[in-house]
Amino acid sequence: KHGIYVLAAILCLSSVSCRKRKKSNNQNTPPPLSQPSPIPSADIPKTVPNISFGGHCPLGPDTTEASTRILPSDALVTWNESFKLPVQVLKKGLIPGSYSNARNYRLSFDVGGTSPSSAVTDQSGMALLSLQAYEQTTNPICVSIRGDVSTSVGRVFVSNPKDSLVVVLIDDVFENTTAKAFSEKKSVGVTANSLAVKAIDELASKYRIVYISLLEESMGPVLKRWIKSNSLPPGPVYLWDDSYGSIQSSALGADFTFVSAVTRKLKSKFTRVFAGISTQTRVGNAFVAAGIDGYFVSSGTSTVSGLQAKRLMSWSDASLIKP
Repeated sequence: KHGIYVLAAILCLSSVSCRKRKKSNNQNTPPPLSQPSPIPSADIPKTVPNISFGGHCPLGPDTTEASTRILPSDALVTWNESFKLPVQVLKKGLIPGSYSNARNYRLSFDVGGTSPSSAVTDQSGMALLSLQAYEQTTNPICVSIRGDVSTSVGRVFVSNPKDSLVVVLIDDVFENTTAKAFSEKKSVGVTANSLAVKAIDELASKYRIVYISLLEESMGPVLKRWIKSNSLPPGPVYLWDDSYGSIQSSALGADFTFVSAVTRKLKSKFTRVFAGISTQTRVGNAFVAAGIDGYFVSSGTSTVSGLQAKRLMSWSDASLIKP
């Protein structure tokens, strides 16, 4: 009987010890590591603040008056994309107002004053700056010629590849002025069509706006300042490509080909480019040829043979278009 009591005591102590050891082991075991949850696509910034003239860049004299002109292109890229930003450099000629390609010029560029890099212009005065668009990119791309005081600013717009895009021929927003006249006046005295501005602003509240212009690359800084000063929504501007020749003396149809080519390029990266707007039927048809809905604003009632684009009676109607 005494042996039974001893055995029961031993079993009891063993059971308590096991419980304590088990409890102790549970306390010392770290909790399982939580896996980082993926960022929902909705949380990726759809629009990085407009990168425009200024920011952290040490601006030199006005590039339109400098001995050299630095003309960075705009870029519309997707989040975390590696890309190359084209830059053209021109040097002032002997004839007032004339410029020629600046060959073998070394460019110094950085993003927001950090990580300086360099590139050299080719025979056509062009250089490609290798960059990467990070999610929180907000700093401007500063471009200068090494040893020169002139500085220009590139603009990069980061967009979700699933964003819906609307393309606008910005030249058609000039109030009673052609692209040629705008270029000759250097935008002085040129106002924007108020109804067009309002319609584009309303579209920008729902979609990404991309501008196309038949102005030559050298007018880029002037046009971008004009867009900003007329309270138009920010957006990348794709200017006339010299490979199509001179827009003033171009063969019939070169503008159609250019607009279609730029739109197709956008569509290859952003599948939801769904509409293009102009006031010209041929440009509206160029959008259609690129595989998107083409619209032209015209209050006329005349019919156009072979018309594929859709007529909008006013700019106010343009604000109502949707995918």
